[in-house]
Amino acid sequence: MLNLNFKTMRKINFLVLIAFIASVGFIATSCSKGEAPVVTTAGSDTVVNVGDSIAIVVSVSGDNKLTDVAITGTDGASVKFDGVSDKTFTGTKSFLASTAGTVTYTITATDKKDQITSATVAVTVKAGVTSYTAVLLNNNWSTTQSGFYSVTNNKVYQSLSEAKTNATNVDFIHVLRAQAKGGRIIAAPIDTNANQYNADLTNADRIGQWTVRNTTNFKKVTVTDWSTVAKKDITTLVTGLTATAATSLVKDDVYAFQTQSGKKGLFKVTSVSGSDYYQSGGNNVGSITIEVKISE
Repeated sequence: MLNLNFKTMRKINFLVLIAFIASVGFIATSCSKGEAPVVTTAGSDTVVNVGDSIAIVVSVSGDNKLTDVAITGTDGASVKFDGVSDKTFTGTKSFLASTAGTVTYTITATDKKDQITSATVAVTVKAGVTSYTAVLLNNNWSTTQSGFYSVTNNKVYQSLSEAKTNATNVDFIHVLRAQAKGGRIIAAPIDTNANQYNADLTNADRIGQWTVRNTTNFKKVTVTDWSTVAKKDITTLVTGLTATAATSLVKDDVYAFQTQSGKKGLFKVTSVSGSDYYQSGGNNVGSITIEVKISE
């Protein structure tokens, strides 16, 4: 029979305890996965215009080697980065901002221990365009004389005298002339067609007497989808403008323009009323309704 005294037993128990603690420590160390990947973004664009590029800059670091870094977006974007194999990674992916609204991109990183971490970036996509609808301009034969429009203020001046008082703001004037002279016209105040709005030489408010007559330049253009016009489209179309009047206007015509103050935009004719051109002895009262899109 094994005969162990108290001191021997205490020594054995002590050794067993040390062995147990060591084994627990080994198990704990063996099971530790280390720190999960940390995902950060830097330099990412948070406000862009439709047509711009969105750059998502990603940095990832962790205790273990990475196996995957990917980006998905609420706009349908889904990409993975190449060259992911170390404990740290930095990369950039760019996406086209195609629709106005808020787009959220989720960056997900996975390491070799299958630990997954994610971060998000919210991007506001602006149309980059201010739109004004149902701008109604009467022609020079209308009794209301409300044919003067300020692009900057989106305001129709209701009389010749009000327009003269605000001449620094007037960009468009709607007049009706003979067919050979342009028919239905939107003219810049500086354009000679504008003089037809009130050619009465006794009227002190007549356009020929204005001390300020703004120059607006026009060019007829083609737009495939008016509803989706973005800032980049206006930038592309507002080039080579030399005319100071848009002439022979009919429904669905689209013109690019640039005002004296530098505002760039497009207008579309959405409806017309009355004759397309002045007719002697005829009823020449009429109006034109336009939609205006201005680059912000």
